[in-house]
Amino acid sequence: MGEIGDLYGEGTTLANMGINLIKLKQYSEALEYLQAALEIFRNIGNGFAEAHALMSLPKLHQELGCPKLAQECCDLALVIATELGLPLVKECQELKEKLLTKGK
Repeated sequence: MGEIGDLYGEGTTLANMGINLIKLKQYSEALEYLQAALEIFRNIGNGFAEAHALMSLPKLHQELGCPKLAQECCDLALVIATELGLPLVKECQELKEKLLTKGK
């Protein structure tokens, strides 16, 4: 596993840091960490981790005043979760409904 295993661990750490920074309302830093995590997950082809990281971004983009980006991240997570048959599909669908309702 070697390098890919190391990259997965790095991506997971970055994603967790981003999630914690959202909780601390440090949104710009959170965005940097989550984007770095997404890049790693995409490069190593880990759709599961990518979908989970994407699900952290809608709240962040809402807080930054970017509802369209929030919706796009949710949609992308839903596509990946659906393609991979992940249980995350239900969470994505629920979040999408909340975002659509909030946008009205």
